[in-house]
Amino acid sequence: MVEALSGFCTSSGVRAGVLTGIGATDKVTVGLFDVDKNVAGADHRTLGGHLVSARISATFEGVVTKIEGEIDRTFNEKLGLNLIDI
Repeated sequence: MVEALSGFCTSSGVRAGVLTGIGATDKVTVGLFDVDKNVAGADHRTLGGHLVSARISATFEGVVTKIEGEIDRTFNEKLGLNLIDI
């Protein structure tokens, strides 16, 4: 799924955006980071993350919302991450 979405974004001129979707997957990897190392509750629910990989097992419906302009990142020493400059 990530490969297909990347191809769509490249061919559509989307350099930055937000993906909202619903569907079914039987294999998924989501990258998470939390300062306190609390990435999920006991019910395994998370608030967000970065889709690393996903294989659609039945269906997927999604909307890509394009973000106009440039998005820059600056390294944050305390967190050890590149964070979006707003």
